[in-house]
Amino acid sequence: DSGTTERNCMYILFAVIGMFSGILARERQTNVLALQRSSKRGRRDLLVSKLIILFLSCILISVAVNAVQTLQLGSTVGYNDLGAPAQSLEFLRGCSLPVTIGQYMVLIFILRALGAFAIGLVVMLISRYSKNTMTALSISAAILIIPSLLDSFGVSWVVSAVDLLKISVLK
Repeated sequence: DSGTTERNCMYILFAVIGMFSGILARERQTNVLALQRSSKRGRRDLLVSKLIILFLSCILISVAVNAVQTLQLGSTVGYNDLGAPAQSLEFLRGCSLPVTIGQYMVLIFILRALGAFAIGLVVMLISRYSKNTMTALSISAAILIIPSLLDSFGVSWVVSAVDLLKISVLK
């Protein structure tokens, strides 16, 4: 249902902001940034490592949070019918993609993980230019969470980060 999808997207958003808002700001706050810039290949390798950790964390967060929807879908449809066309589900009748239910579930997980990664990149960019971790966390929350909360209360002109994660029907 849409309430579960909305909550799951908010959980992903909170997790990504909480985990990665201070990842680069902490370097500036502890004066490690100058040391990293002076070391041979230090900054580039470290940044690539942090991006890999961000990507893997977003995949794990997305799978963990969306496991509840998988269990709900399994109890509704059954796991034996994952090879059936996605259009056989009532909420996917308008889906024009020729995918099965199992392929649809995998596609949703992949798209949500990529959406979480995109949000994580924005959070890391905010962290890069923030002076300390608290500032990075506050700015990330203001930019990403407040519009999402306004959107959940019915303010329709707001584009929220949850909309990026709320992929439930492909038409």
